[in-house]
Amino acid sequence: MRLLVGYFMLLGIFVFPKIIFSVCSFLGWRHCVYHKTHNNWGNFIGIFLSVVSVIMVVYGFTIGPRKVEVVNVEIPIKGLPQNFNGLRIVLFSDAHINSFHNIMEDCLIRDIDIINTLKPDIICFAGDLQNIQPSELYRYKNILSRIAINTNVPVYSVLGNHDYSMYQSGTPQTKAANERKLQEYEKSIGWQLLNNQHTAYYSANRKDSIIIAGEGNCGTGRFPDWSNIKKTMRGVKKNDFVILLQHDPMTW
Repeated sequence: MRLLVGYFMLLGIFVFPKIIFSVCSFLGWRHCVYHKTHNNWGNFIGIFLSVVSVIMVVYGFTIGPRKVEVVNVEIPIKGLPQNFNGLRIVLFSDAHINSFHNIMEDCLIRDIDIINTLKPDIICFAGDLQNIQPSELYRYKNILSRIAINTNVPVYSVLGNHDYSMYQSGTPQTKAANERKLQEYEKSIGWQLLNNQHTAYYSANRKDSIIIAGEGNCGTGRFPDWSNIKKTMRGVKKNDFVILLQHDPMTW
């Protein structure tokens, strides 16, 4: 993974800026030919855009991942059972845990601590825990388990496209085994994976409940569709209040 990150960073610093400059210079040259002038402003524009692109790449790989923003959204919901008025849900997604290797590991710890300090009633994870395979996650087990096991807050999760085996090489049996390992891993850190399933979450006095439902990733285009809304909602009553978790926003 580190080699892949380094590869893309080198592309962003040394290759893409040259492509940007070449395109701008060529367009500037065409402008000079057409208007019979010798001032190729495309060179100056190309230099400016190339410098900007390098700054953006360096920022994106160094400073950007270290910044985190918590967005508090108060949502009035018609039909929400009275006992859940003020229910606090923390939603996070696309963790891609192996991206936090080495010097970035402190950012992962910080993010987990932020989630816990928000004192949620429910935590929801909307998929893409791994990049490619579950072996990436093993070293972070103690950190990730701090969300659910150490706080006794229920964590409900669904799978994203990276949580399946589509980016892995190997036999179908190996890929299926890796998918099972990821699901077992989430269970081992105290998360409840909802893979085209639902569960009931009860109020403190056990008088009211809401349904937390989670679909498999709803792929489009080249991404397979693992979702099954009929299976997910099987047994849910018409008047039940449902929160549906899904990784792919195309579902909505």
